[in-house]
This record gives sequence, C-alpha cells and structure tokens, in this order.
Amino acid sequence: MAENTPDAAAPEERIVPIAWPDVGVAVYTNNLLAQCDGDSIRLLFTQVSPPFFIGEGPEKEKHLANIEHIEAIKVAELVVPLEKFRVMVKMLQDHLLQVDSRASK
Repeated sequence: MAENTPDAAAPEERIVPIAWPDVGVAVYTNNLLAQCDGDSIRLLFTQVSPPFFIGEGPEKEKHLANIEHIEAIKVAELVVPLEKFRVMVKMLQDHLLQVDSRASK
C-alpha cells in the first residue's frame, strides 16, 4: 500500500507579503479625462491652475487677452481593465457614502 505523501512536484502554498511603496507626497489633481479602449479604461489625471494676475480693470483685461492657453500638467495616467475598474468604482462609491454619512452626523 502506497503512503499518503505530498507530490514532490506540487508547489508549496504560502502567503507572500506585499511591499507597499512609500506614500510620498500627494499631488493635487482637478481634471480627469477617461477613454474606453476596448477591454480597459484609460484615466488621465491632470492639474490645471488658473493664471494669477496682478492688477485690476484694463490691466487685468490686457493680461487675459494675451493668454493663448492654460497648460494642463499630467499628474498620472492609469490603464485599468474594465472588470477591475467596476470594482474600483464600487469601492469609491461605498467609501463616499461612508464619508457623507459621517459628515451629516
């Protein structure tokens, strides 16, 4: 009768910890562009700051007239599979409901 021994070729099951990156400095973003690319969604986070003007009236109008565009600074670009994106949206919605619930108390 054969002994009940584990197969030598079977991989060992174990839990491998995740080494999370340092959080670092948060970067402000106030614009989001989203585009669906078939089975994934591309998210482009940017930061746009309005120009700062010194002066009033005609001086300010002169500065405004000379602006051709305002630069959007790329903060992050993510490509997420749609099935994972749906999970992320649900998680964010749940979190926002919790935040709103605490704020209304």
